[in-house]
Amino acid sequence: MKKYIFSILLLWLPALIAAQDILFLKDGRWMEAKVLEIQPDVVKYKLFDFQEGPLYTIYKNEIRKIQYENGRVEWFVPQGERPTTLPPEAVPPSKKEPAPEAVPEAAPPLTVQPAPETVPATETEPPSPPLASESRFQPRLLIGITAGINAATGIYDYRGATEPPAYSILFAPTFGGSLDWRISPRFSLQSGLYYRGKGDRINIGEWISDIELSTADYRFAPSYTEAEGHITTYVGYLELPVYPVVNLSAGFQIGLGPYLAFGLHGTEKSDYKTSFFVEGTLLDRQEIKESRKIQFAGALALEDDNNTRYFQRLDYGVRGSLGIRARKMTIAWTVSYGLRPWEPELKIFSSRKSATETRHLTGAMLLIYFFDL
Repeated sequence: MKKYIFSILLLWLPALIAAQDILFLKDGRWMEAKVLEIQPDVVKYKLFDFQEGPLYTIYKNEIRKIQYENGRVEWFVPQGERPTTLPPEAVPPSKKEPAPEAVPEAAPPLTVQPAPETVPATETEPPSPPLASESRFQPRLLIGITAGINAATGIYDYRGATEPPAYSILFAPTFGGSLDWRISPRFSLQSGLYYRGKGDRINIGEWISDIELSTADYRFAPSYTEAEGHITTYVGYLELPVYPVVNLSAGFQIGLGPYLAFGLHGTEKSDYKTSFFVEGTLLDRQEIKESRKIQFAGALALEDDNNTRYFQRLDYGVRGSLGIRARKMTIAWTVSYGLRPWEPELKIFSSRKSATETRHLTGAMLLIYFFDL
């Protein structure tokens, strides 16, 4: 049977994204900011990438213009120093602020020449100038608390046998502490220590239907089994991810890196009913309600207790993250894929072999709140 890679549909919540004002300075630099107050001589603002940080003050005579978040532009230089964007029929500049580029050298004094037919070039800002805020940025370590919900499942390879159905999703919690080492305005290193629930919730009816389709033998009287219910496997892990994050514009973040998890506890619960039919006649009906404890082991012997489900204690893999940061709050969507099989090897006559290949796949939506230190 084909292997599949399961895609997880995560819950989405609306997030408020702060829009930025842009300060254009006379020395050619510009920076993203949040203008808070304009006084007669100075402008007070905060850095857009660090709005919970200190309040800055800059003299008006250092500013060329401010472009506000709604598109309005406020100039701080005389009319003659602004870009020429007026149409030809507009009133020419006054004598006190002549525009030399609009008056030919041979023209008589004080004679206003008609505007050129060509449309004057509008002012364009450099595509990627250095941010003025980078010179004021100081690396810092932020500590926060994290809470969220997982959508966990397993990726199976039963070596030719019928595998459990796709989308066997188990919802489980995530909570713990987060660290964000902001190295620069555009780059940070994130980590944390979390409790995460993993596992899956298999629909037993769909699984039995798939098994019967793959093993049907039409030489005998038609028979089939109806089933409803689930087998739920839950394992609690202590997880440590470490991954670099790139901070994009408008508060977006994207990151990718490894994680290491340590198994703490777990249970497997079976709660389903089966009905066996031959030529439409009910022959047997069973109701299964049982629970198996989960223990951690590196290898499984044939004589091990069937009432126990065994897992590898150590889990490791890769984790991707997409987040939206707004002031002290961050909403993040993560996907983690385990690179180590979660079930131990089977020990047969001093040799080991893996009867199955089963790995964790977990998506999560997290809410992170960072404190001021």
